[in-house]
Amino acid sequence: MISLLLNNNWDITLDNNGSLKTADPNYSIAQNVACAVRLFTSDAYFNTDIGIPHFDVTLKRNPALSVIRSHIKKAAMSVDGVKNAEVIINNDNGIIQGEILITLENGERISVRTVFPDE
Repeated sequence: MISLLLNNNWDITLDNNGSLKTADPNYSIAQNVACAVRLFTSDAYFNTDIGIPHFDVTLKRNPALSVIRSHIKKAAMSVDGVKNAEVIINNDNGIIQGEILITLENGERISVRTVFPDE
């Protein structure tokens, strides 16, 4: 799997030769998990069935963390190369944050940080 490397602003980046940077395979999977978690339902142009119903779930006042955790895990598990996902989140004064610990099919574990709403 080849993915374009996104910077901290979720923008593509260039290497020293001016070519688009690509992420290594494991980082690509982690980055794809982060993208899947940020995707709103109906926003994917070619597949409007995927995504998280953020307006109905995560952006509500006092959302149920168990429901959010379930949606995040489902989104993470939908990414090719992910064998398992553990979602650890907490609500700190209306900012839901935590991490997704993904286990790849090759056995490597990677942490993906989550924050809702965006910082």
